[in-house]
Amino acid sequence: MARFKLFGKKSEKDEKSTQNNESATAESRKKPNILRWIIAAAVIIVAAALIISIITASGAYKNPVKDTVKGINKGNYERILNSMYTEKYISGIQQNAETSGLSWKDYIKKNDKAVESAMDGLGIRKVKAEIVAKEKMSGSNFERIETYYENKYSGDVRKAYRVEVDFTIKEKGQKVSQKGWLCVVKVKNEGWKLCIEKSDSSFDFIDAVAKISD
Repeated sequence: MARFKLFGKKSEKDEKSTQNNESATAESRKKPNILRWIIAAAVIIVAAALIISIITASGAYKNPVKDTVKGINKGNYERILNSMYTEKYISGIQQNAETSGLSWKDYIKKNDKAVESAMDGLGIRKVKAEIVAKEKMSGSNFERIETYYENKYSGDVRKAYRVEVDFTIKEKGQKVSQKGWLCVVKVKNEGWKLCIEKSDSSFDFIDAVAKISD
């Protein structure tokens, strides 16, 4: 009889212990699965960020043209400045403005209106730009741009493209198309800039806003 009690039905304490062990085993199995999901999610996020970064960087050369057009359409002179010139060159413009008795804020405000007046004078209501082709500049062509930009704007040019741009200009009662080649340069620590002086084509609406800083 004593043997039957020893090896018979488990006590309540033994059953609880078994349940706890089974629960702990189940939990221990879940943890590696959760960890795998976390690692997989992290890998996907990093990969997506890398892909976005590559795509963004590959199209960054378009930004100075787009920003110039946005500045023209919105009457935003500071955006135009940043799309064309280096920080050091803009700093010189700022110093000249302050020497003439204008705060930087007042100078920008004055030239926002100058952008709008220039477009009104040309009869332009809105400009759209589409970059349809690009060519990397190399050899002596690149060296000339590199030297020019360093002397004029104190910028270290690392790369330069000729980009073909198809502009659609909205005028009163009509739309006009203009196509030509502009030069964009990648400046160390500053990104891409529009270099109209070394562009093959000229556009009156770009020339008009570029002359404001002269």
